Amino acid sequence: MGAIALLSALCSRTFYFFIFFSYCGLLFGSPLVNANELPQSKQQEVFFLTWLPLLSGSLKSFQADIHCPQNQISDIRVVKEKDKINGSIGLIDWDLNCQSSNTPQNSALSLKKPQIAAQLARFLTFLARLPDTEIVVKSVKLKSDQLNKKLSFNVHLNKTKQALFIRLFNESGQLTLNVDLLKRDFHLKTEFKSEKLLQYIKLPEAYRPLINGSLTFSYAGDLNKWEEGQFVLTSSGEMTPLAEKTVLKLAGDINILSQQLNLQKMDIGLSKVNYALTNNSLLKAPYVQLTLSKSARINLSKVINIQTLPVDLRIGGGSVQTKIEPAKNPDIKLGSRTHTQKFPALRVKINALGNINDLHADWSASLINSAIAGSLKYKANNLTVNIKKGQLSAPAVIDGLQTYLPEVQNWSVDKGTINYQLNGAYNLQTKSGYLKSSLQGQNIEGQKDTLLFTGLAFNSTSDFELKNATVHIKQGKQQLTLDNLFVGVPIEAIQINAHSSAGVTVIDDFKARLLDGEVTLENLKLQPQSSSAIHFSGLSLSEIIKYSAYPAISAIGLLDGVLPLTLTSEGVNVEKGVVVARAPGGYIKIPQDDVVKKMARTQPAFAFTLRLLSDFQFDSLQGRIGYTADGEMDINAEIHGMSPDVSGKQPVKFNYTHSENILKLLESLRFSDQLTRQIQEKY
Repeated sequence: MGAIALLSALCSRTFYFFIFFSYCGLLFGSPLVNANELPQSKQQEVFFLTWLPLLSGSLKSFQADIHCPQNQISDIRVVKEKDKINGSIGLIDWDLNCQSSNTPQNSALSLKKPQIAAQLARFLTFLARLPDTEIVVKSVKLKSDQLNKKLSFNVHLNKTKQALFIRLFNESGQLTLNVDLLKRDFHLKTEFKSEKLLQYIKLPEAYRPLINGSLTFSYAGDLNKWEEGQFVLTSSGEMTPLAEKTVLKLAGDINILSQQLNLQKMDIGLSKVNYALTNNSLLKAPYVQLTLSKSARINLSKVINIQTLPVDLRIGGGSVQTKIEPAKNPDIKLGSRTHTQKFPALRVKINALGNINDLHADWSASLINSAIAGSLKYKANNLTVNIKKGQLSAPAVIDGLQTYLPEVQNWSVDKGTINYQLNGAYNLQTKSGYLKSSLQGQNIEGQKDTLLFTGLAFNSTSDFELKNATVHIKQGKQQLTLDNLFVGVPIEAIQINAHSSAGVTVIDDFKARLLDGEVTLENLKLQPQSSSAIHFSGLSLSEIIKYSAYPAISAIGLLDGVLPLTLTSEGVNVEKGVVVARAPGGYIKIPQDDVVKKMARTQPAFAFTLRLLSDFQFDSLQGRIGYTADGEMDINAEIHGMSPDVSGKQPVKFNYTHSENILKLLESLRFSDQLTRQIQEKY
């Protein structure tokens, strides 16, 4: 602002008139001259140019406007040396807040182009007649309501037949203007250190740490079309605490009168980024880059209007660090811990239009080997976002997340698709909003470790509430179906219906086919200390024995039962589970092969039981089952029946007790199945 004001003064004919009247003041002995009394006719310009080469002298003080007495120009000296005039000014003290009574309130830029062109042509004509001139202003002090304090700088002006050179400089930097009077073109360039200039600029404290380093701006054009020119803006420095290093470069064309900007180049780079998402969450990324993909058009009027702004945003793979405070417990003192969630590299193509009060942007993002697209709108503190309906490859998603989510590191998905859609809104003033999401998966097939699954499908709709940068599940519905799941034994036709409310997910109902029977569960909250019961009916005894340690045993019978379960922080506990054989019972036959005979010889106490079960027909089987989160299962069963080879027709009752780690058993069965499949594939 100060530079423009000074240039306006130095590059106007009034400035040179004041030199002439300074000489007149010397001749008539007057120490003070009024610039308002300067004649404006061309004849006086000729008169001035006729006498100027003959004059040398000095002037103590010059008041430019009687309406602004504080505006003073002091210690003026002019020396004529051959064909050159050397001038010096000790001080220009200027209050930009003061305006003359006959000064129009509108700025020069508000004038019409023909008026400005006429004034510029007249000035250049006058400049061409002026002899070689060099003027040094030792100190300029500008005062303005837009500045924290007076802006001080020095000025050097040099005019030759071929060119005009003006330089303004102080400890912050410099501004130079070069005008080629023959080619009638010009070049303006500013260079300054941001931290030095900040002492003059009124800026909120929150923004001051973000501005430092060096900044360079240049503008070049033709004097015949001075309002149209090319500009380049470059900057580099730190942006503490946001980034360790920042680089900025803008280049394009600008029309000063219409304030139309055509941006041809934009490169913004941040390295080692640390951005506080919330009070407890910090985003860390190695770099953030924003570049222009095509030329942009922006109107720099009072409300900046973006006609088109296509950009590419790249964020290097980083992490979000969240500080987790311990639960308040007066008896236990625990420190806070930090959870680190890595995220992959992100590339987003954005095309924005509108103004800062009403902005719209379409975008498409490349993430984890997939592409998604959507839109974003901002108006009156309201931000709305929409992710368009789209489809992702399930194998590509899982493969892309392997490095970043420990939960999917041992997953392998061979096929399947995921459909998605999301929309939401957020009010920046109330810091509240919502998100609505929809996800559908179809025909997903793969494995987790040695767990095999096929025909996975799911449907999930969720409503989230946003408040003060935190997200809560308000409500949602989820459904999952699975054709086959092999955990060591096959589970088929799985179907789960669930809902979410107030941050808690509840399984409304679960059903599956297991061991030729059916398993069901209802109303289980997925949180510690919640409880429900697993009901099973029609489980085949022969299918159970098939997956036992001795599958050669033959058996017939159907089992029903109930397993009351409780969720804990460690997993699932079952207490006082009940299993009964369905009437009319069944039979168990242990073959008397070499393995059984050897077992009878080495374990005499077990020999009678083996004989009893060589052909055992039972009419009653009742048992108790217990299970702990570490996988340990205890079975206590009471069996009633007959063994014709041992007891004839006399009823027999015996108790059966068995303990085993079911998790390890299932793991062993999965390993055996995997080994069998590998052998079959190889041979």
